[in-house]
Amino acid sequence: MADINDFFSKSDHQADSARSQKDNLYFEILKSISGVFDYINLLDFDKKIAERFDLKNNKIENLNLESDPHTIINKEIISGVADEDKEKFWDFTNLTTLDARLKGNKDITADFEYSGKYWFRAQYIRIGEDINAPISLVVYGIKDITSDKIRELEAQEESRKQFKALKSMASVFYSMHVVDLLNNTVIEYDAKNEVKALSSEVQAADEMMRYVMSEVATAEYREEAIEFTDLCTIPDRMKDRKVLSRELIGKRLGWFTASFITVEKDSEERPTKVLFVTRSIDESKKREERLIKNSNTDELTGLLNRRAYEEAIRRIEADGIREDFTYISIDINGLKEVNDGIGHDAGDELIVGACDCLRQCIGPYGHIYRTGGDEFIALIHVSKEQLDLIIRDLEETTNDWSGDKCEYLAVSVGTVTRREVMTASMHEIAVLADKRMYKAKAEYYSRRGIDRRGQKEAYNVICSLYTKILKVNITKDTYKILNIDDSENAEDYLNYGTLSNWLNDFVANGMVHPDDVDEFNSKMNLEFMRDYFKNSNSSLNVLYKRKYGGSFKNTIMKVVPSANYKDDDQNLFLYVEQIEK
Repeated sequence: MADINDFFSKSDHQADSARSQKDNLYFEILKSISGVFDYINLLDFDKKIAERFDLKNNKIENLNLESDPHTIINKEIISGVADEDKEKFWDFTNLTTLDARLKGNKDITADFEYSGKYWFRAQYIRIGEDINAPISLVVYGIKDITSDKIRELEAQEESRKQFKALKSMASVFYSMHVVDLLNNTVIEYDAKNEVKALSSEVQAADEMMRYVMSEVATAEYREEAIEFTDLCTIPDRMKDRKVLSRELIGKRLGWFTASFITVEKDSEERPTKVLFVTRSIDESKKREERLIKNSNTDELTGLLNRRAYEEAIRRIEADGIREDFTYISIDINGLKEVNDGIGHDAGDELIVGACDCLRQCIGPYGHIYRTGGDEFIALIHVSKEQLDLIIRDLEETTNDWSGDKCEYLAVSVGTVTRREVMTASMHEIAVLADKRMYKAKAEYYSRRGIDRRGQKEAYNVICSLYTKILKVNITKDTYKILNIDDSENAEDYLNYGTLSNWLNDFVANGMVHPDDVDEFNSKMNLEFMRDYFKNSNSSLNVLYKRKYGGSFKNTIMKVVPSANYKDDDQNLFLYVEQIEK
């Protein structure tokens, strides 16, 4: 047994006389990863020898590869591997099949359970440029991953699934360079395609890095890539750090990570030598982008959905509303009549047709969202002249549209520009745009001779019976006020929000008589209501004394399912009626 520090020291001092430049590089790399593993074997298949680095005990042991390969790698380990992992571990550490398993790969990795309460990760790393050539020199390392494994097992099911998915992905380096920051030199360990060709054209490390990143990165990421790989700032940025990484996009490589790994550092914990590696993550990034796109996309039309709309509104509010911002509320006219009279296939044709017209006329200027069955929102940045042109173009385009099942298409539009309401909030802008859209819809029906006054009159009569009417969703814990009596307090005019908060504030503000608070809270509890209506109950009534001015009066709160009620999407109406005048 020899001391591992002596070994490395010897390899450093005798580098010029005892080892080739490539051998020195191997040991530099071995030193750089020594902090990652608890146990390392360096396997030289050409010389039929192995050197075991016992990092915990700081020792080296020379071994002979011509003896039993499994004994060479695992004589202290195999007995403690969990029974269900023994066969897998035996196969993984079989050196006779290692060449075939490493062919085409930079490394292979597997995790194993040990003694029923520990976990470790075993990894073979090929040393050499050609991943398809027969293996010559291989690093075999073991790392204790018990704490990571325990965190994984304690995580939620979704987190575990994500961890397994990530673990199953290949982690092959695209390129690897050892950079000497003190001498401004670089030694190429492994590089492929464009990186290898470009990196050979210059010699100084900082020049090489700047040149390669300017040529490899896309125009959008070029400045960020050059800034990230600025070797002059690396010592300060990596002070007390082992790894520094950034995700970038290459012209031909696609998404990739560029990482600096500390190999050597000075007395002030600043790196003096680093390993620079790149790794392709294009497939996983594109998969992530597809998932995000699918979660934000309306299935029928391909437009962005309400979730994406709400995220966009939050971003606009956080960044500030620009002066050229325009909010457009759009609604399809007559969709209900088409659904009832011709069928939902015809209604879908009308929705898709409207979507195509909106995409053609408004799409080039911003984003369009389908926020409801026949409701669309556009958030764009245009001048007044451009907006006038868009509205005229949309009217002409919808007038010219015809489908297989529907002969015509008409939409009502309400627009609000930031220039009109410089101090208004996004909510106020949205409400005003909706009002203008509904006004346009009323004018449309009036021009077509459709009398909707009877429906409006009936609605007004119903509204007059109640001090408040809300549309609520007790699955999502949301509410929207549809009608409210003028006598209600100003704070009740909030158009929508969280239902549980609204109910809690109502009680907390002393609006319910103390004698009735317990029953009110019991029946208006969301969990109670969810179970209550899932049991096919048709209505829930709560009688209580409600504060009006300086006195309490008998009031009834009624909750009834809406026409589109579902057990997994519980939409209901909430009516408040004052029964004692």
